[in-house]
Amino acid sequence: MKPRALIVEDDERIIDSIEDALFSIGHEHIWVTNQFDAQEALQSGDFAYVLLDLQIPARPNRGGADKQYGINLLADIQRIKGPGQMPVIMMTAYTAECLDLTSELRAAGANEFISKPFKNNGRTLAQVIRKVLNRGKRNGDSNGSSATTQPPTPFTGGELILYSNRIEVCAVDIPLSKLMREAFGALNATRPSGIYVAYTGEELAELIGCERGQNGIAEMIRDFRNRSTDLLLEHARVTCGRFDIIQSGGPGYRLNPQVKIRTATAERLAAGDTDEPVNSGNDPANDTDDPANDPVNAVDDPAKVSHDPTNDTDDPVNRLGDPANDPVNDPANERQRWILGELKKGAEIRVATVSARCGCSAATAKRDLAQLRKRQLIRFDGPSKTGSYRLVARRAHAERRPS
Repeated sequence: MKPRALIVEDDERIIDSIEDALFSIGHEHIWVTNQFDAQEALQSGDFAYVLLDLQIPARPNRGGADKQYGINLLADIQRIKGPGQMPVIMMTAYTAECLDLTSELRAAGANEFISKPFKNNGRTLAQVIRKVLNRGKRNGDSNGSSATTQPPTPFTGGELILYSNRIEVCAVDIPLSKLMREAFGALNATRPSGIYVAYTGEELAELIGCERGQNGIAEMIRDFRNRSTDLLLEHARVTCGRFDIIQSGGPGYRLNPQVKIRTATAERLAAGDTDEPVNSGNDPANDTDDPANDPVNAVDDPAKVSHDPTNDTDDPVNRLGDPANDPVNDPANERQRWILGELKKGAEIRVATVSARCGCSAATAKRDLAQLRKRQLIRFDGPSKTGSYRLVARRAHAERRPS
């Protein structure tokens, strides 16, 4: 006998995709649109599982869909079929609300969650259905109708490992687009106090080159949140809330203080992971400070660099240029003055140092250092992974003046 599903969904636009998924795996179904009709179907028929929309009407032809009716129907299922006897897969387009209700929905009898619209690959509806039914079989019911499972654990933060095309969270790989990868690099910057830098959508879009602006950033982060929620629940039985990794609102987008990001270590790559790690800007082991190896920091031939003796002083901080053309309230100029001031004190400066202390991305720090090198104010000494920037001595600077 083919497994039969009870579909409780009031949106006719999505029924075709549900029916296609069930047909593809050889399942039959009955479709109702509200809590009352679902109660009637459960009392009169046998089902292998229920596909339940979170937000449904209470009665037919009345409208007024509400998520509370979906929660109430979960309780009805437990009452009619017995506690834990009927697998229930929650379907919702309201992913953020569903995340906030995860504990309540689990307690009421929900076994899995899937967001609408459904994906065509990866964690598809058909895949989730098979997973739930197979879990029931492993728990001792040959019909797959047992829903007894260990409850998932909430995400509590920890270390996230950043690669070139994914981020590892709780030992689960979450794919990243190129822009999302850049966003994590920017969000990993911290203030001198140690707190993560916050960006508005417009600021983050400009920083990572997102052509769609703040709307593109909002969509990209929403997609990451949905993907991480699905994958962590599926592969690690971990519930990850909307703001558990990336927070928003108030000052802007920022990393949750409970997470720490690092790049993949050389030891991990040696163990067989050949994916190239991403430089987050805060890991000296993965910094590419050496301008010879980094086109962002490429410097013109010194012979081609012009020099204006009117701007030459013993203090490198004052060699940035005419204040009228390079105002001190320019953020880039403030960072560069800070770099020169620290070097004058004898500090060792690297890309990660600038990124962390100035609260900017690694790419921004590299641009500032490149500009200072082009002005022959600083130089890079040593190997790419262990070297650092130094001030150019005034004597050496003077020797390059045109005669």
